[in-house]
Amino acid sequence: MSAQDVLNEGLNYFPEAEMLPRQGRPEREIVNTAAEWQADLVIICPRAESGRHRIGPKSVGRVARFVLDHAPGPAVCPRRISDPKLVRKNRARVEAKRFLPAHAAG
Repeated sequence: MSAQDVLNEGLNYFPEAEMLPRQGRPEREIVNTAAEWQADLVIICPRAESGRHRIGPKSVGRVARFVLDHAPGPAVCPRRISDPKLVRKNRARVEAKRFLPAHAAG
């Protein structure tokens, strides 16, 4: 999948998104653009879904690591929860918060 394919796929989910073609090292362009825009938040994919490294230093690619370390503001690297036990546990916690008073659902 090419970079253009990834961008086109993203437009399916965010049709109002603005595409800004840039030249240069991706990690620096992302950080520089976030600074220029005075972005409130940077969200970046950890790396291509290889499945080899789920935790530890190799769980984040070099571009994501640079962005996380150098972003001019908050930056997050969301992950998909792949362990069914974690999904069930989090779902139960969300359900508890939905039905219990705020002070009791901690």
